[in-house]
Order: sequence, then structure tokens, then C-alpha cells
Amino acid sequence: MDKILKKASLPKFLITDSNVWMTESYDPLFRTMFCVLKLMNQQITMIGNQFDEICNIKSRNSFETRRGGAARCALARIEVFQKAGLLSMQNIGIDSQADAYADPHIVTGMQLALKDGSEAVLISDDRELRIRARRILGDAFVDIREGVEMNRMCIDFCLEHKIPVKR
Repeated sequence: MDKILKKASLPKFLITDSNVWMTESYDPLFRTMFCVLKLMNQQITMIGNQFDEICNIKSRNSFETRRGGAARCALARIEVFQKAGLLSMQNIGIDSQADAYADPHIVTGMQLALKDGSEAVLISDDRELRIRARRILGDAFVDIREGVEMNRMCIDFCLEHKIPVKR
């Protein structure tokens, strides 16, 4: 969050991977991101396949399971960001695609953003996705971060600015 918070604005293309949306302990990250996005009048980007992937995890797992609970946590966060106008949802259909897998679409979407000269940030705990994105996109125009690293930065930011944070 260091580069992001120090800039006058956020990158045009900010992607938060499904695994980050689904990590319940990342409340500090999402609270900070919500405030910064609102302040900057900007949005997170979410593609249809990513939303469908989370919906499929929810449908295939009961609430009592770790994955089922995590998917429901993600959907609750997504709805908060959507209602606040802080989430750009692209290519969402009426029904979820049964075989939805977001990673290739995330990288392709970032490639398109970079071709337009936009900066891109990817927050993901998926090592394979981060490796692929770095290899395909290069480090010059894209900032690729782990969710745990971003969450820690947000906790530090909140503590430094005396903003209450639940860990």
C-alpha cells in the first residue's frame, strides 16, 4: 500500500484476486482500501469470471466449511464495495459459469490496461498467478503484491494514523 497511498491517485486498474477477497483476516486491507478508493473517487476492477469463481465456491461448499465461509465473506465485501460505487464489475452474466477460473482473464485484462498506458496493481496470494503475471506483464508497469503484505501495510498505516484497526 506504500506506493499506492503516497500517490495522488490510485492506478486505473486495481485487481484484488479472489483469494484475497476470501481471506477473512484481511479486514484492515479492505477497510483501508475502501477509505482510499472513496477519498480518491476510484474503483477496484472485478471481472465476471472472478465473481463467478467465488459464487461457484459458495454454491459448492456449505457455510460451515472454511471455503464456504470464505466465499460468503468475499461476497459480503464485494457487495459493500459495489453499493458504495467502488467496484467496477465487468462481463457479469445472469448465471455463473460453472467452470469459471479467473486467473487467465485477470492477466489478459491487465495486459489490455497496460496497452492503454494505464498502471496496474495486482493483489494476490496465489504464487502461481503472481509468477505468471510478472513473466507475462513485466515489473515495469505493474505492481504485484501479496495480500498478506498489503494487509500488514494497511495495519501499519492505520496504527501510524491512529485509526482503530481490528486484527
